[in-house]
Amino acid sequence: MATAGSQPSVAHVFGFNGATSKLVLDYLKNQDGLDVTFYDLNVGDLKVKMLGVLNLLQVSGITIIPPDVCLPCVMQGRTMDEVLVDFSSPSVGFFRDGILTAVSFGVVDSRLLSEALSVASGGSVQVYTYSGGHELRDSGLVRELEAFFLRGSGGFSVGAEARGLLLPITFLAMTDSVNPCTFMVFTALLLMMLQSVGRAKTLAAGLCFIYAVFVGYYVLGVVGISFFGAFQGVGKVLALVGLVFGGFAILNGLTGRSPIPRRLRMFLDERVRRTRASLVASFGLGLFSAFTLLPCSSGPYVVGLGLLSVLKDVGQAYALLAFYNVIFVLPLVLILGVVVFSGRMVREVKVFRSEVFRKKGLIDILGGAALIVICAYILLS
Repeated sequence: MATAGSQPSVAHVFGFNGATSKLVLDYLKNQDGLDVTFYDLNVGDLKVKMLGVLNLLQVSGITIIPPDVCLPCVMQGRTMDEVLVDFSSPSVGFFRDGILTAVSFGVVDSRLLSEALSVASGGSVQVYTYSGGHELRDSGLVRELEAFFLRGSGGFSVGAEARGLLLPITFLAMTDSVNPCTFMVFTALLLMMLQSVGRAKTLAAGLCFIYAVFVGYYVLGVVGISFFGAFQGVGKVLALVGLVFGGFAILNGLTGRSPIPRRLRMFLDERVRRTRASLVASFGLGLFSAFTLLPCSSGPYVVGLGLLSVLKDVGQAYALLAFYNVIFVLPLVLILGVVVFSGRMVREVKVFRSEVFRKKGLIDILGGAALIVICAYILLS
Protein backbone atom coordinates (compact mmCIF):
# COMPACT_ATOMS: atom_id res chain seq x y z
CA MET A 1 0.00 0.00 0.00
CA ALA A 2 1.35 3.38 -0.97
CA THR A 3 1.25 6.17 1.56
CA ALA A 4 1.64 9.92 1.42
CA GLY A 5 2.27 12.60 3.97
CA SER A 6 -0.54 14.95 2.97
CA GLN A 7 -4.18 14.29 3.76
CA PRO A 8 -6.78 13.58 1.07
CA SER A 9 -8.70 16.68 0.10
CA VAL A 10 -12.23 15.31 0.52
CA ALA A 11 -14.07 12.70 2.57
CA HIS A 12 -17.71 11.86 1.76
CA VAL A 13 -19.42 10.20 4.75
CA PHE A 14 -22.67 8.25 4.30
CA GLY A 15 -24.47 7.11 7.44
CA PHE A 16 -27.36 7.48 9.85
CA ASN A 17 -27.64 10.24 12.41
CA GLY A 18 -26.39 8.64 15.60
CA ALA A 19 -23.48 8.03 17.93
CA THR A 20 -21.46 5.89 15.49
CA SER A 21 -21.56 8.44 12.68
CA LYS A 22 -20.77 11.24 15.13
CA LEU A 23 -17.70 9.35 16.36
CA VAL A 24 -16.31 9.00 12.82
CA LEU A 25 -17.21 12.57 11.85
CA ASP A 26 -15.51 14.01 14.94
CA TYR A 27 -12.33 12.11 14.13
CA LEU A 28 -12.28 13.14 10.45
CA LYS A 29 -13.09 16.80 11.13
CA ASN A 30 -10.06 17.01 13.40
CA GLN A 31 -7.75 16.12 10.48
CA ASP A 32 -5.98 19.13 8.97
CA GLY A 33 -6.73 19.92 5.33
CA LEU A 34 -9.61 17.44 5.03
CA ASP A 35 -12.99 18.63 3.74
CA VAL A 36 -15.65 16.39 5.33
CA THR A 37 -19.27 16.19 4.15
CA PHE A 38 -21.99 14.03 5.73
CA TYR A 39 -24.96 12.51 3.85
CA ASP A 40 -27.91 10.91 5.65
CA LEU A 41 -28.72 7.47 4.21
CA ASN A 42 -32.39 8.01 5.06
CA VAL A 43 -32.61 10.70 2.36
CA GLY A 44 -33.75 9.66 -1.12
CA ASP A 45 -32.55 6.36 -2.49
CA LEU A 46 -29.07 6.44 -0.97
CA LYS A 47 -29.65 3.19 0.93
CA VAL A 48 -30.55 1.41 -2.29
CA LYS A 49 -27.45 2.75 -4.05
CA MET A 50 -25.25 1.79 -1.14
CA LEU A 51 -26.72 -1.71 -0.99
CA GLY A 52 -25.86 -2.23 -4.66
CA VAL A 53 -22.22 -1.30 -4.03
CA LEU A 54 -22.01 -3.54 -0.95
CA ASN A 55 -23.37 -6.53 -2.83
CA LEU A 56 -20.81 -6.05 -5.60
CA LEU A 57 -18.00 -5.96 -3.04
CA GLN A 58 -19.26 -9.13 -1.37
CA VAL A 59 -19.42 -10.93 -4.69
CA SER A 60 -15.80 -9.89 -5.28
CA GLY A 61 -14.80 -11.72 -2.09
CA ILE A 62 -14.59 -8.82 0.40
CA THR A 63 -16.39 -9.68 3.65
CA ILE A 64 -18.41 -6.72 4.88
CA ILE A 65 -20.01 -8.17 8.05
CA PRO A 66 -18.98 -10.98 10.42
CA PRO A 67 -20.90 -14.24 9.88
CA ASP A 68 -22.10 -14.36 13.49
CA VAL A 69 -23.88 -11.00 13.18
CA CYS A 70 -26.46 -12.20 10.65
CA LEU A 71 -28.48 -14.87 12.45
CA PRO A 72 -29.53 -12.90 15.57
CA CYS A 73 -30.59 -9.94 13.40
CA VAL A 74 -32.65 -12.13 11.07
CA MET A 75 -34.33 -13.75 14.07
CA GLN A 76 -35.39 -10.25 15.13
CA GLY A 77 -37.31 -9.90 11.86
CA ARG A 78 -34.78 -7.77 9.98
CA THR A 79 -33.82 -8.53 6.38
CA MET A 80 -30.25 -9.31 5.38
CA ASP A 81 -30.19 -6.16 3.26
CA GLU A 82 -31.09 -4.03 6.28
CA VAL A 83 -28.40 -5.73 8.35
CA LEU A 84 -25.79 -5.19 5.65
CA VAL A 85 -26.51 -1.46 5.26
CA ASP A 86 -26.71 -0.82 9.02
CA PHE A 87 -23.48 -2.65 9.79
CA SER A 88 -21.66 -0.84 6.94
CA SER A 89 -22.60 2.60 8.19
CA PRO A 90 -20.99 5.01 8.28
CA SER A 91 -19.30 4.50 4.90
CA VAL A 92 -16.53 6.90 3.94
CA GLY A 93 -15.01 7.64 0.53
CA PHE A 94 -11.57 9.28 0.67
CA PHE A 95 -10.53 11.39 -2.34
CA ARG A 96 -7.14 12.87 -3.11
CA ASP A 97 -7.01 15.37 -6.01
CA GLY A 98 -10.43 14.16 -7.14
CA ILE A 99 -9.37 10.49 -7.28
CA LEU A 100 -10.84 7.85 -4.97
CA THR A 101 -8.03 6.35 -2.89
CA ALA A 102 -9.77 4.45 -0.08
CA VAL A 103 -13.19 3.55 1.30
CA SER A 104 -14.31 2.30 4.69
CA PHE A 105 -17.52 0.50 5.66
CA GLY A 106 -18.64 0.55 9.29
CA VAL A 107 -15.13 1.37 10.49
CA VAL A 108 -14.82 3.38 13.72
CA ASP A 109 -11.33 2.25 14.66
CA SER A 110 -9.13 5.38 14.50
CA ARG A 111 -6.13 3.25 13.51
CA LEU A 112 -7.88 1.96 10.36
CA LEU A 113 -9.28 5.41 9.57
CA SER A 114 -5.81 6.89 9.88
CA GLU A 115 -4.49 4.22 7.53
CA ALA A 116 -7.27 5.03 5.04
CA LEU A 117 -6.37 8.72 5.26
CA SER A 118 -2.76 8.02 4.31
CA VAL A 119 -3.46 6.05 1.12
CA ALA A 120 -2.04 7.77 -1.95
CA SER A 121 -3.69 7.80 -5.37
CA GLY A 122 -2.65 4.91 -7.57
CA GLY A 123 -3.99 2.08 -9.66
CA SER A 124 -6.00 0.49 -6.84
CA VAL A 125 -8.36 1.45 -4.01
CA GLN A 126 -8.02 0.27 -0.40
CA VAL A 127 -11.25 -1.07 1.12
CA TYR A 128 -11.48 -1.12 4.94
CA THR A 129 -14.00 -3.24 6.82
CA TYR A 130 -14.18 -4.71 10.35
CA SER A 131 -11.52 -7.24 9.27
CA GLY A 132 -8.94 -4.70 8.11
CA GLY A 133 -7.76 -3.47 4.71
CA HIS A 134 -8.28 -5.09 1.32
CA GLU A 135 -6.71 -3.97 -1.95
CA LEU A 136 -9.25 -3.59 -4.76
CA ARG A 137 -7.80 -3.66 -8.29
CA ASP A 138 -10.98 -4.43 -10.25
CA SER A 139 -11.39 -1.28 -12.38
CA GLY A 140 -15.11 -1.90 -12.82
CA LEU A 141 -15.72 -2.04 -9.07
CA VAL A 142 -13.54 1.01 -8.52
CA ARG A 143 -15.72 2.93 -10.99
CA GLU A 144 -18.86 1.78 -9.16
CA LEU A 145 -17.43 2.99 -5.84
CA GLU A 146 -16.45 6.36 -7.31
CA ALA A 147 -19.88 6.71 -8.89
CA PHE A 148 -21.58 6.08 -5.53
CA PHE A 149 -19.42 8.35 -3.41
CA LEU A 150 -19.48 11.18 -5.98
CA ARG A 151 -22.90 11.03 -7.61
CA GLY A 152 -24.59 9.46 -4.63
CA SER A 153 -23.63 12.63 -2.78
CA GLY A 154 -25.20 14.72 -5.51
CA GLY A 155 -21.83 15.98 -6.69
CA PHE A 156 -19.70 15.45 -9.76
CA SER A 157 -16.00 16.08 -9.42
CA VAL A 158 -13.61 16.28 -12.31
CA GLY A 159 -10.66 14.22 -11.17
CA ALA A 160 -7.02 14.97 -11.81
CA GLU A 161 -6.90 12.31 -14.52
CA ALA A 162 -9.79 13.89 -16.43
CA ARG A 163 -8.33 17.39 -16.04
CA GLY A 164 -5.01 16.12 -17.32
CA LEU A 165 -6.68 14.79 -20.46
CA LEU A 166 -8.60 17.96 -21.26
CA LEU A 167 -5.78 19.62 -23.22
CA PRO A 168 -4.78 16.63 -25.40
CA ILE A 169 -8.45 15.74 -26.01
CA THR A 170 -9.13 19.32 -27.14
CA PHE A 171 -6.22 19.37 -29.60
CA LEU A 172 -7.05 15.88 -30.90
CA ALA A 173 -10.65 16.95 -31.51
CA MET A 174 -9.56 20.13 -33.27
CA THR A 175 -7.27 18.11 -35.52
CA ASP A 176 -10.04 15.60 -36.21
CA SER A 177 -12.61 18.33 -36.95
CA VAL A 178 -10.74 19.39 -40.07
CA ASN A 179 -12.17 16.47 -42.04
CA PRO A 180 -12.05 17.17 -45.80
CA CYS A 181 -14.18 14.11 -46.66
CA THR A 182 -17.07 15.19 -44.39
CA PHE A 183 -16.76 18.80 -45.58
CA MET A 184 -17.12 17.69 -49.21
CA VAL A 185 -20.24 15.60 -48.57
CA PHE A 186 -21.87 18.20 -46.30
CA THR A 187 -21.29 21.23 -48.51
CA ALA A 188 -22.54 19.34 -51.57
CA LEU A 189 -25.73 18.43 -49.70
CA LEU A 190 -26.32 22.01 -48.51
CA LEU A 191 -25.70 23.67 -51.87
CA MET A 192 -28.00 21.24 -53.70
CA MET A 193 -30.80 21.67 -51.14
CA LEU A 194 -30.46 25.44 -51.05
CA GLN A 195 -31.11 25.62 -54.78
CA SER A 196 -34.05 23.18 -54.75
CA VAL A 197 -35.97 23.44 -51.45
CA GLY A 198 -35.03 26.77 -49.86
CA ARG A 199 -33.30 27.92 -46.68
CA ALA A 200 -35.69 26.53 -44.05
CA LYS A 201 -35.52 22.94 -45.29
CA THR A 202 -31.80 23.29 -45.93
CA LEU A 203 -31.33 24.32 -42.28
CA ALA A 204 -33.41 21.37 -41.07
CA ALA A 205 -31.56 18.92 -43.29
CA GLY A 206 -28.20 20.31 -42.23
CA LEU A 207 -29.08 19.97 -38.55
CA CYS A 208 -30.23 16.38 -39.14
CA PHE A 209 -26.94 15.60 -40.87
CA ILE A 210 -24.84 17.16 -38.07
CA TYR A 211 -26.85 15.43 -35.34
CA ALA A 212 -26.42 12.10 -37.10
CA VAL A 213 -22.66 12.62 -37.43
CA PHE A 214 -22.49 13.43 -33.71
CA VAL A 215 -24.56 10.36 -32.73
CA GLY A 216 -22.68 8.00 -35.02
CA TYR A 217 -19.27 9.25 -33.95
CA TYR A 218 -20.29 9.13 -30.29
CA VAL A 219 -21.52 5.54 -30.57
CA LEU A 220 -18.22 4.60 -32.18
CA GLY A 221 -16.47 6.30 -29.28
CA VAL A 222 -18.43 4.45 -26.61
CA VAL A 223 -17.63 1.13 -28.29
CA GLY A 224 -13.97 2.13 -28.62
CA ILE A 225 -13.66 3.14 -24.96
CA SER A 226 -15.19 -0.17 -23.84
CA PHE A 227 -12.90 -2.15 -26.13
CA PHE A 228 -9.67 -0.32 -25.30
CA GLY A 229 -10.53 -0.33 -21.58
CA ALA A 230 -9.94 -4.09 -21.52
CA PHE A 231 -6.21 -3.56 -22.12
CA GLN A 232 -3.58 -2.18 -19.75
CA GLY A 233 -1.45 0.78 -20.86
CA VAL A 234 -3.44 1.20 -24.05
CA GLY A 235 -3.15 5.02 -23.99
CA LYS A 236 0.60 5.04 -24.64
CA VAL A 237 0.31 2.19 -27.16
CA LEU A 238 -2.29 4.06 -29.20
CA ALA A 239 -0.18 7.20 -29.02
CA LEU A 240 2.50 5.18 -30.82
CA VAL A 241 -0.14 4.02 -33.30
CA GLY A 242 -1.10 7.67 -33.72
CA LEU A 243 2.45 8.45 -34.83
CA VAL A 244 1.98 5.86 -37.58
CA PHE A 245 -1.40 7.36 -38.55
CA GLY A 246 0.22 10.78 -38.72
CA GLY A 247 2.97 9.44 -40.97
CA PHE A 248 0.43 7.84 -43.32
CA ALA A 249 -1.58 11.08 -43.45
CA ILE A 250 1.53 13.00 -44.49
CA LEU A 251 2.34 10.30 -47.08
CA ASN A 252 -1.20 10.50 -48.49
CA GLY A 253 -0.90 14.27 -48.67
CA LEU A 254 2.38 14.10 -50.54
CA THR A 255 1.18 11.44 -53.01
CA GLY A 256 -2.36 12.77 -53.43
CA ARG A 257 -3.95 9.44 -52.48
CA SER A 258 -7.35 9.33 -50.79
CA PRO A 259 -7.97 6.93 -47.88
CA ILE A 260 -11.58 6.54 -49.09
CA PRO A 261 -12.06 3.93 -51.87
CA ARG A 262 -13.25 5.32 -55.21
CA ARG A 263 -16.44 3.20 -55.22
CA LEU A 264 -17.39 4.52 -51.79
CA ARG A 265 -16.87 8.11 -52.98
CA MET A 266 -19.11 7.46 -55.99
CA PHE A 267 -21.74 5.89 -53.75
CA LEU A 268 -21.72 8.93 -51.43
CA ASP A 269 -22.07 11.31 -54.39
CA GLU A 270 -25.14 9.36 -55.52
CA ARG A 271 -26.61 9.43 -51.97
CA VAL A 272 -26.15 13.22 -51.83
CA ARG A 273 -28.10 13.68 -55.06
CA ARG A 274 -30.98 11.57 -53.73
CA THR A 275 -31.02 13.06 -50.22
CA ARG A 276 -31.98 16.65 -50.92
CA ALA A 277 -35.74 16.19 -50.43
CA SER A 278 -35.83 14.15 -47.19
CA LEU A 279 -34.84 14.95 -43.61
CA VAL A 280 -34.72 11.25 -42.77
CA ALA A 281 -32.40 10.70 -45.71
CA SER A 282 -30.21 13.58 -44.49
CA PHE A 283 -29.95 11.95 -41.08
CA GLY A 284 -29.15 8.62 -42.72
CA LEU A 285 -26.46 10.22 -44.87
CA GLY A 286 -24.90 11.83 -41.79
CA LEU A 287 -24.93 8.55 -39.92
CA PHE A 288 -23.45 6.74 -42.90
CA SER A 289 -20.75 9.41 -43.23
CA ALA A 290 -19.81 9.12 -39.55
CA PHE A 291 -19.04 5.43 -39.99
CA THR A 292 -17.65 5.27 -43.53
CA LEU A 293 -15.56 8.46 -43.64
CA LEU A 294 -13.66 7.61 -40.46
CA PRO A 295 -10.49 6.63 -42.39
CA CYS A 296 -10.24 10.27 -43.54
CA SER A 297 -9.14 11.32 -40.03
CA SER A 298 -9.36 8.28 -37.78
CA GLY A 299 -5.95 8.76 -36.16
CA PRO A 300 -6.89 11.50 -33.63
CA TYR A 301 -10.09 9.70 -32.62
CA VAL A 302 -8.36 6.38 -32.01
CA VAL A 303 -5.71 8.07 -29.88
CA GLY A 304 -8.36 10.04 -27.98
CA LEU A 305 -10.40 6.92 -27.23
CA GLY A 306 -7.29 5.22 -25.92
CA LEU A 307 -6.73 8.08 -23.48
CA LEU A 308 -10.36 8.11 -22.33
CA SER A 309 -10.43 4.35 -21.81
CA VAL A 310 -7.97 4.57 -18.89
CA LEU A 311 -10.21 6.88 -16.81
CA LYS A 312 -11.57 5.14 -13.72
CA ASP A 313 -14.83 7.11 -13.84
CA VAL A 314 -16.63 6.02 -17.00
CA GLY A 315 -19.07 8.93 -16.60
CA GLN A 316 -16.23 11.42 -16.94
CA ALA A 317 -14.86 9.48 -19.91
CA TYR A 318 -18.22 9.74 -21.68
CA ALA A 319 -18.49 13.45 -20.78
CA LEU A 320 -15.07 14.12 -22.33
CA LEU A 321 -16.15 12.04 -25.33
CA ALA A 322 -19.19 14.30 -25.77
CA PHE A 323 -16.89 17.34 -25.46
CA TYR A 324 -14.64 15.86 -28.18
CA ASN A 325 -17.61 15.33 -30.50
CA VAL A 326 -18.95 18.84 -29.95
CA ILE A 327 -15.60 20.22 -31.16
CA PHE A 328 -15.65 17.73 -34.04
CA VAL A 329 -18.99 18.99 -35.44
CA LEU A 330 -18.38 22.72 -34.81
CA PRO A 331 -16.96 23.36 -38.33
CA LEU A 332 -20.10 21.76 -39.79
CA VAL A 333 -22.28 24.05 -37.67
CA LEU A 334 -20.27 27.05 -38.90
CA ILE A 335 -20.62 25.98 -42.54
CA LEU A 336 -24.38 25.46 -42.10
CA GLY A 337 -24.78 28.92 -40.55
CA VAL A 338 -22.87 30.59 -43.37
CA VAL A 339 -24.87 28.81 -46.10
CA VAL A 340 -28.32 29.37 -44.57
CA PHE A 341 -28.04 32.81 -42.98
CA SER A 342 -25.67 34.64 -45.32
CA GLY A 343 -26.79 34.57 -48.91
CA ARG A 344 -23.80 36.60 -49.98
CA MET A 345 -21.48 33.94 -48.55
CA VAL A 346 -22.82 31.05 -50.63
CA ARG A 347 -20.39 31.81 -53.42
CA GLU A 348 -17.55 31.82 -50.88
CA VAL A 349 -18.70 28.41 -49.62
CA LYS A 350 -18.53 27.09 -53.17
CA VAL A 351 -15.02 28.48 -53.45
CA PHE A 352 -14.19 26.96 -50.06
CA ARG A 353 -15.40 23.56 -51.27
CA SER A 354 -13.21 23.79 -54.35
CA GLU A 355 -10.23 24.86 -52.26
CA VAL A 356 -10.75 21.95 -49.83
CA PHE A 357 -10.76 19.55 -52.78
CA ARG A 358 -7.73 21.20 -54.38
CA LYS A 359 -5.68 21.49 -51.18
CA LYS A 360 -6.71 18.24 -49.55
CA GLY A 361 -3.11 17.05 -49.76
CA LEU A 362 -1.88 20.05 -47.77
CA ILE A 363 -4.64 19.54 -45.19
CA ASP A 364 -3.60 15.91 -44.80
CA ILE A 365 0.02 16.92 -44.30
CA LEU A 366 -0.82 19.54 -41.68
CA GLY A 367 -3.24 17.19 -39.91
CA GLY A 368 -0.69 14.39 -39.89
CA ALA A 369 1.98 16.69 -38.51
CA ALA A 370 -0.37 17.95 -35.80
CA LEU A 371 -1.24 14.37 -34.83
CA ILE A 372 2.45 13.46 -34.55
CA VAL A 373 3.08 16.46 -32.28
CA ILE A 374 0.10 15.60 -30.04
CA CYS A 375 1.09 11.94 -29.78
CA ALA A 376 4.66 12.90 -28.94
CA TYR A 377 3.29 15.15 -26.18
CA ILE A 378 1.20 12.25 -24.81
CA LEU A 379 4.18 9.88 -24.84
CA LEU A 380 6.43 12.38 -23.07
CA SER A 381 3.86 13.59 -20.49
